[in-house]
Amino acid sequence: TYPYSIEGLWYTVTATNSCASAYRWLRDSLYCGDKAACEKNGEEVYRLMDEEASSVPLGARGLIFHPYLLGERCPYFNPKARGDFFGLSVVHSRPHFARALLEGVAFSLYDCLQVLADFNRNLEDIAIIGGGAKSPLWSQIICDVFGLEVKFPRNAESSYGGALLAGVGAGVFQSEYEAAYKCIKMNKTYVPNMENHEKYLKYYVFCKREILKVAKIFPQQGGGEFFTPPCASGNLLPGCSGHQKAAGNCDAPGGLLSPPSSARRRRSPPIG
Repeated sequence: TYPYSIEGLWYTVTATNSCASAYRWLRDSLYCGDKAACEKNGEEVYRLMDEEASSVPLGARGLIFHPYLLGERCPYFNPKARGDFFGLSVVHSRPHFARALLEGVAFSLYDCLQVLADFNRNLEDIAIIGGGAKSPLWSQIICDVFGLEVKFPRNAESSYGGALLAGVGAGVFQSEYEAAYKCIKMNKTYVPNMENHEKYLKYYVFCKREILKVAKIFPQQGGGEFFTPPCASGNLLPGCSGHQKAAGNCDAPGGLLSPPSSARRRRSPPIG
């Protein structure tokens, strides 16, 4: 948690190491030939990747991606964590890898959301920014995984906020509130498909269980654990967090993974 630019307010931060960089890695690894052809024709290879990913059903036929290509920050904080594709079989082809990667990163962001939910359970919607936000497919996947509305700003680059703060400092705006009110406009709102959300929750729990298994083969940092099971039984259940376990008041399987709509009132910070 950091002091916000407005006195008296605070900014709670969670982060995952590989988002758009993971998709770029897939581009360079499996789409290098297509990238050159698309550039020659003035086209964007990411559009091709999205088209292929969209041709695959939710869950990528059981192919799971853990996006720890650069280690991981929240909620594991282990620079020695490593990524993997799990569940690979002969039914999978390149489009399945693209879909699994988009979903795996969405699950990683959902991990971050669980930490934020410990501080604020009244989450209503999120704003999505950065390079990955330019993908309608990826934005909808994140929307469905989170079960929350996802809003895409007209100016979705993080540098835009810095420019607005500079405008406040230069006297162009009287306050941060004025700058936000006048300049921040939403270009599109994604609405979650709650049927897909329920399906994704099952994949998410499975994904977490696999993390627990593969963590045993990762090099350990200073002898510490890569991941502590939320429940004393070792089960990974929706709604349970590590410090709830420590406090002896685990409330799984409820809440944090899918807070009831009646409780979602306060808007959460941008994720990008």
